[in-house]
Amino acid sequence: RSMAVSVAAGLSYQERQSDGIESLSPTEFASAWGHPNLAAQSEPLFAYTLSANRPNWSLLVRPDPQSFTAKQSLQLRCGLQQTAVKYHAQIDDVAGTFYLHRLEVPLDLQIETVTLQNQDESKATTVRWARAADNQLTIFLSQPIRSPHSLVLEGILAHSPNRPLQIPRI
Repeated sequence: RSMAVSVAAGLSYQERQSDGIESLSPTEFASAWGHPNLAAQSEPLFAYTLSANRPNWSLLVRPDPQSFTAKQSLQLRCGLQQTAVKYHAQIDDVAGTFYLHRLEVPLDLQIETVTLQNQDESKATTVRWARAADNQLTIFLSQPIRSPHSLVLEGILAHSPNRPLQIPRI
């Protein structure tokens, strides 16, 4: 008996093996499997011959670490009873794959739109969002993103004309 393992891009892994399992080259595995000319991109990452009925083998898999840098700006247009808020983040140096972004927003910010523009695309697209907590906004990306992009949030803050306006923190 033999087995082979592949791990998708964007995932980190750590293999744990014990007795009852013997390494096999991916080429030997492909020949034994009946595909001697398996393309290099299709070859498994690991291949083994199993000598024990239940070998103690495991593979710890987790998403690659995510990081990025962001240049942020906040534009305010103040009126007598409300302030229009436009938050812009230019996200660069992307490492890993992102499926969502989270922002802390003021509790009383009424969100009008959230858009995302991938560096490779000519126009921004509206994205779905939800308030996970009163001051936490979760922005759902329509597809995994691994490249620089910009995020724009627009909303309204209502306020009393008799009280000083607090500049919102996002």
